[in-house]
Amino acid sequence: MGVQMVKKKHSDDFKREAVRMMETRGERSVDQVADDLGVVTSQLYAWRAKYGSAGAGAKAQTDDSVELKAEVARLKKELERVTKERELLKKSIAFFVKENG
Repeated sequence: MGVQMVKKKHSDDFKREAVRMMETRGERSVDQVADDLGVVTSQLYAWRAKYGSAGAGAKAQTDDSVELKAEVARLKKELERVTKERELLKKSIAFFVKENG
């Protein structure tokens, strides 16, 4: 009978705070911070890669994310408009070819 590990889900806020604690740990080691939080050291490093320096990267990612979503929405509307125009032009061409053919 082996020992089963239970994988905990941590919120983004918890992860950002963990990264902040890791980067502002003072005299403590990363291992000590991980022990205090009840996570493994490698997880802290993974979170740091995702959430950036002292959580500031996460804010920048969020801002970029909002801008990207707005740009995607704008481009989807433009694509829809251009697609409708193309369909109208195709129908118009078919009509004129039929009339002149």
